[in-house]
Amino acid sequence: MTTTPDRTRVRSALFGLAVGDALGWPQEQNADNLDRRPSKAELSFRAWRRRGGHWRQSYEEEIGAGHYSDDTQLTLCVARSRLRGADWVEHLTRVELPAWTTYQRGGGGAVLRAAKHWAKGQAPWTGSAETTTGYFNAGANGVAMRVLPHVVVGLRTDDFDAIRHDVIRDGVTTHGHPRALVGALAYASALRTCLSLDHTLGHGELLDTTIANVEVWGSFDRSAFPDDWAEAHDRSIGNVETSWNNTRDELLQLLRLARDGVEKGSLVDEVEVLRSLGVFDRSTNGAGTVSAAAALFATSRFADSPERALLLIAYLERADTDTLASMTGALLGAIDTDDRMAGLGSAVQDYEYLGSIADELCEVAYEEATPSIPLPVVVATAKTIDHWTKSLAELAAGNETELPDGRSARLVERTDLDSRSIDRNVRRYTLCTADGQSVFVTKLSKRAETSAPDRTATTMVGVRVLVPELAPIRDFYESALGLVPSATRDHFVKYGESLAVEVTSDALVEPGSVPGFIVHIEAHDVESVYQSVTRHGSAITVELATDKEGRQRFTCTDPAGNRVEVVAPRPRRRPV
Repeated sequence: MTTTPDRTRVRSALFGLAVGDALGWPQEQNADNLDRRPSKAELSFRAWRRRGGHWRQSYEEEIGAGHYSDDTQLTLCVARSRLRGADWVEHLTRVELPAWTTYQRGGGGAVLRAAKHWAKGQAPWTGSAETTTGYFNAGANGVAMRVLPHVVVGLRTDDFDAIRHDVIRDGVTTHGHPRALVGALAYASALRTCLSLDHTLGHGELLDTTIANVEVWGSFDRSAFPDDWAEAHDRSIGNVETSWNNTRDELLQLLRLARDGVEKGSLVDEVEVLRSLGVFDRSTNGAGTVSAAAALFATSRFADSPERALLLIAYLERADTDTLASMTGALLGAIDTDDRMAGLGSAVQDYEYLGSIADELCEVAYEEATPSIPLPVVVATAKTIDHWTKSLAELAAGNETELPDGRSARLVERTDLDSRSIDRNVRRYTLCTADGQSVFVTKLSKRAETSAPDRTATTMVGVRVLVPELAPIRDFYESALGLVPSATRDHFVKYGESLAVEVTSDALVEPGSVPGFIVHIEAHDVESVYQSVTRHGSAITVELATDKEGRQRFTCTDPAGNRVEVVAPRPRRRPV
């Protein structure tokens, strides 16, 4: 094997990573894609709509065709850090990870939590065992997805030691469980194999080589970790070396399952092999070990047909498709310098920038010593990040700003997104950095007080169940369930304060409706609520009107399609 990077292979690997990410992101299990799943898997990019934000402050945004997610973003964060020389870990933790929280797209919980720790100047493994347990239980694929820059730089040496140390030094900044770290090391070993090839990859060779190198990537080396890290692990969840060795054996078993699948050739059921690896199990499918094994399987199975590998992985149902496809795409790109992935590399977001980063990494790898580039004066902290995001509101299109990571950027456009919150506006700022990366920052701001109805004037009364006949329903609720009516009419019966049953012939039911239920809400200012619902974008099925009792009312549907009736309270009757 060669030990210096082939520039074409490195570029192709980084393009493949971004292509897989962009292709798999719309199908990813947590992508919150609002569009229908395509009827068939296609090797092409498409624009799509996703729901972002917290469920109570959600919004909709369009994702452009070929746009990548956190997998590519974090790989670029690591790549820029490696260009900083010996201080790359400091740059990653003091600048790149904290700044990434402002523009992340689809970021995983473990990386986001760790990045916020670094923004406060704290390592995520510091503190009491109670506060660090979550960090040390983080074994997802957030480390494996970003190891490519370490492998490229590490190719200047003849062994894997430098890569192993760098992957661990990077990995522990966000993840504390060996599943994340061991999975990343096995994947890095496979990437090194692909980037160093001087021959055509043989059938099953990638899996065989990775399994044979288990002592290289799977051995525990306490000296590779920060001085206080292993001690914190031992205090928090138990002996790290024992956990490490158990995880290595677990991954080795997965790799052997993958190899057995490849050896079946055309008789193999690829989906069943992926199922046996844990790809569809929500408790395991995001693990670093599972993702590494799945990426190696898909690459080995379709090494001579990369487009089939990507179509298989990117369109899996109930799987972590963006990371699986990005990891698979990087391996395929490293062995497929002819770009047989339908030319998608040139159509992916920031194609030119990706190529320039790949070239710079190769330059660093060719040098005997990594050049040292000083850290920027400005370090990304929670305070500076908050100040910068607030300043965007005053920035006009075409003006420049300095990102929290120190890079200059120009505001391209501001877009008001469709907010589902009754009290929050959402605006997306699209920026382009001076070095050529597209950055999208989404910011929520509080609406004016007059834009939402007075909550004290709105009272949830209960549910009206609509039925074709009253007698059988009363018999069920009263004879079978033992409920006692609190009010009755010829067409109506009420139980307690929250449940009413009513026949569908009532004039208040919309024409053509079928038996079901209506969520019934009383509001003192029905017109204000009507305006709020209209701004929210919910469908109005019966327009605002005054009924024969003189009460204002309207009917709408909630996001799940349930009918919601808003009506003024009944006027109080004067005592006789």
